[in-house]
Amino acid sequence: MNLGAHIVVAQRRLDNDPAYWLGSALPDIASMGGFRLLGSTQHDRVTAGIAFHHRTDEAFHHHAWFNNIQFPLREALLDAGFSRGPARAIAHVGPELLLDGWLLGAGADAIDAAFDVLGSLRDQLTPLVLPEHRDRWSTHLDRASDWRPGHDAHDHHAVARRLHRILERRARLGFDVSQIGEAARLLETVNQHIGDTAADFIDELSAQLDRS
Repeated sequence: MNLGAHIVVAQRRLDNDPAYWLGSALPDIASMGGFRLLGSTQHDRVTAGIAFHHRTDEAFHHHAWFNNIQFPLREALLDAGFSRGPARAIAHVGPELLLDGWLLGAGADAIDAAFDVLGSLRDQLTPLVLPEHRDRWSTHLDRASDWRPGHDAHDHHAVARRLHRILERRARLGFDVSQIGEAARLLETVNQHIGDTAADFIDELSAQLDRS
């Protein structure tokens, strides 16, 4: 799951707690800047949200809904000539980004609230990274709202272009710019299914997390 979907699920868990929602998104915000979080903050609700992020990821990555999309998409990418690393990455991250986009309408207010509270909690987020990384971390948090899902977040063409930008920094995962169109075509094959089932899936995942 990506940060938007994490916030939507966290809102289902604890309504009216933007600090908790922010915590649920922080590991993804960190990874987008190349940071590894140390684990806890000086704010109990943010720390609880971070822990809930990891529980949610564990449930999501083992859920049949996700794997029934991911594995066939990976095989289709391999058949289309993508190397194994890019095929795995596109098949994993692409559906996550599309899911974020489809949930944007339902979660827009919670996403806005989570990012709005970030400013007031900045000092309490500092211990999340090593001292030598804190200046860069602070700069990254200043840009955190840039990572919100955009208006075209569930457009398969936009997601393919975004995947190319994200993965080109990783030698084993990057794919050639000439393959963006083919990546978009294959993402289109799963996009409508994701949109049609997103709400029911989030309901089911949230209920599963409530029981665990």
